[in-house]
Amino acid sequence: MRVQEEQRNVRIKDCWILVVKYEKSIIHTDKNGKRKRTGDNDFHLVVSSSPQFPSGQRMNMEVSGLPTIAGPDVEKLRKVRRDFLSMCAKMPTAGKFRVFSPPIHARIEGSLFFDGEHTADQIAPAYHLTTTWEVHPISKITRLVP
Repeated sequence: MRVQEEQRNVRIKDCWILVVKYEKSIIHTDKNGKRKRTGDNDFHLVVSSSPQFPSGQRMNMEVSGLPTIAGPDVEKLRKVRRDFLSMCAKMPTAGKFRVFSPPIHARIEGSLFFDGEHTADQIAPAYHLTTTWEVHPISKITRLVP
């Protein structure tokens, strides 16, 4: 359940996508035969107010994986995934951050989310996020032409 401060959508009119990590969903079976899913098929983006790292404010934003049961937002989420992947030269590698060189200039809209389960350094340690607030899920992503 989201807290009151999270009950809003935001628009970041001018930002830079520095890196992406694909959290591929994998189902594991443990030694007792119990199945466990890791990953959620989200794309984790480190987004900055500056194209030069480590300048600027940085935060995590997520292009959501698609739900297993179709709902009212599945087409919107599918479009966001298509729009994001069209910005990538190739499919991002699962499990590790891939740097965009040059960073992708973008406008992003989505739901504000406070990730209280993690510290900023746990989310993307090498990229020194400046907040644990996220935009998750992203509801619209547009590449800006420099």
